[in-house]
This record gives sequence, structure tokens and C-alpha cells, in this order.
Amino acid sequence: MIMHHSGRNFIFPSVYLTNLLMRISDLMITKPSELSFCPVPKLFIQRVGRHEAWGAIRGAEIGDGTLETENSASMLSALKLTLEEDDLIAFYCQNIIKNKQAGVYNGAYNVVRLAVDARKRHLRGEEDEPGAAV
Repeated sequence: MIMHHSGRNFIFPSVYLTNLLMRISDLMITKPSELSFCPVPKLFIQRVGRHEAWGAIRGAEIGDGTLETENSASMLSALKLTLEEDDLIAFYCQNIIKNKQAGVYNGAYNVVRLAVDARKRHLRGEEDEPGAAV
């Protein structure tokens, strides 16, 4: 599927639209998936796969999301608390700003930089050190 917007083609429209919607979102309700690492306040619903637990744990550790809710009742309770308490969204947003300044959300940029640097070294005929990243 290709989406056309402003003269550009996008092969992954869901990723593009997610990036746009995050900018105007007060709270994202999501399973602890790849979206766990986006800089927007998150309420984590129950995961689908065992590996997804770490996304919610990490979100709670860095203060930009809740712990994983186990069922609908706990999700609704967490949502009610988030909406009725006037300091939780502000708390998440303050932590997102601190995390951004610390480079917490730069993982994808860092991977691309490492890959580009490795490609440049390869084109120059340089060998990577054993155990070097990418």
C-alpha cells in the first residue's frame, strides 16, 4: 500500500500517520509494542506477546507511560485516574522532555547513523573492528 501526500509517496502510511497523530495526542492507549518508545504519554493495555512486557516496563521506568493494565477494568481505572488527576499528563510530558534531552528517543536515529558510518567505512575499504556495532 502506498499513500500519496504533498507530492511524496509513502510505503508505510501507518507509520507516517502515527508520527502526525502523536503531535496532537494527549494520551495514547496502546499495547506495549513498538509504540512504547514514542515520545507521547501512554496508557498500556494488555500485551499480545510475552516480549511486549518490556515496552510497558520501560515506559513506566522512564516515566512516560503506565504499567501494563491486566484487563478492561484495570485499563478503565488507569484511564479514569489519568483523566481526573490534573498532574499525571503533566508528569508524563515533563519526563518526555527530560528523556528527549537525554537522547532516550534517539534509538532509530542512532541505528541509521551507525549503518551509514559502517557503509562509508566499507566503501573506503576499511574493516570493522571485531565486535563493533554494525
